[in-house]
Amino acid sequence: MKTLAATARLGTLALTFALGSTAFAQTAEQEGRLLLAMNETVATAEWQPAVRAEEQAQAEAVERELAVSAEAISRKLDEQLKARLSRKLDMAI
Repeated sequence: MKTLAATARLGTLALTFALGSTAFAQTAEQEGRLLLAMNETVATAEWQPAVRAEEQAQAEAVERELAVSAEAISRKLDEQLKARLSRKLDMAI
């Protein structure tokens, strides 16, 4: 009978410890998430101007590259059109 009571007490202590550890872990996790969320807002505010500047620089580089490509294509088409018109004019004469 004493063994059964001791086992029950030991089981109760183990269960209490397990529940306490779980509650502590959940509280710590929630506090960690809250802390990360608070820091993320600050970090986002600090990084935003740098990210925007980098994105703007990349967008400008792409625009320049597209402008150069468009100009090269335009020149090539002009040359082809002049060549065709020249051939048609030669054939017409």
